[in-house]
Amino acid sequence: MAAGLLRTLIKRATRGPKPTKIKNPPLQLTSTADSLIATKRLPSKPAWYPVVSAHPPHIITPVDVDPLAVGQFAALGRMRARVELQRKESRIDFTSPYADEAPLLDPVPKGVREPCLQVTTRTVPEIYYPEDEIRKAFYKLHPFELDRPISLVETEETLVEAGEPWVDIRQGKEDAWVTGE
Repeated sequence: MAAGLLRTLIKRATRGPKPTKIKNPPLQLTSTADSLIATKRLPSKPAWYPVVSAHPPHIITPVDVDPLAVGQFAALGRMRARVELQRKESRIDFTSPYADEAPLLDPVPKGVREPCLQVTTRTVPEIYYPEDEIRKAFYKLHPFELDRPISLVETEETLVEAGEPWVDIRQGKEDAWVTGE
């Protein structure tokens, strides 16, 4: 018994302390490290501390997107409306001091009630890039550019479509065809 305890104590002593993992959002990383150093859970400042404190992470905020307008919280709004409707139609006076003691009566019959699990369709806001207007204007003026799409990736198929394989820079032609343009 004592030998097993001695073995575990020796293992713990040779392993050293466990590294402290910091699980926090990036914006709170330096303040969390400061509090861990103050409480001596971290022995010293980590190697990344000066860099992160000099260059804090960027706060990403969605611009011009209203979640309610795009229907992101539509199910939550329906649920709140249903609870308010149930409160209005209920026979309990919620303003009385004894409202908590009164039994909650459901005025809607069970057959009429909406199902609890509703399938909601999520709508994603449209992504708008300013370059799209330029692209639309270009293809409106030059519709034939869409006839043959150009791939920037060379595969065996695109090389076969190109014609003869390039063995020589001149390809058997004279220099007269080179105009410099």
